[in-house]
Amino acid sequence: MILPRALEKHLSDVLGGKASILEMKPVGGGCINECAKLTTPAGCYFIKWNNRWQYPGMLAAEASGLKLLKNTNTIRIPAVLGHG
Repeated sequence: MILPRALEKHLSDVLGGKASILEMKPVGGGCINECAKLTTPAGCYFIKWNNRWQYPGMLAAEASGLKLLKNTNTIRIPAVLGHG
């Protein structure tokens, strides 16, 4: 399970201010990963994680692919705030 305090620290670092998680609600995201919707005072965010460590580069590759798709300006793609 991913720790809410670690997420709050990451969001604070990325957003440049104190971030707090008001709610973390599980959502569907596939058969390999866990996913949740984070609600914060700054807005809502989607998080995906995998505790199995079988595919260490998977989320980095997905972030790269999302960036490539976003650069086409053909469909709306969410910004990736980080991975690791």
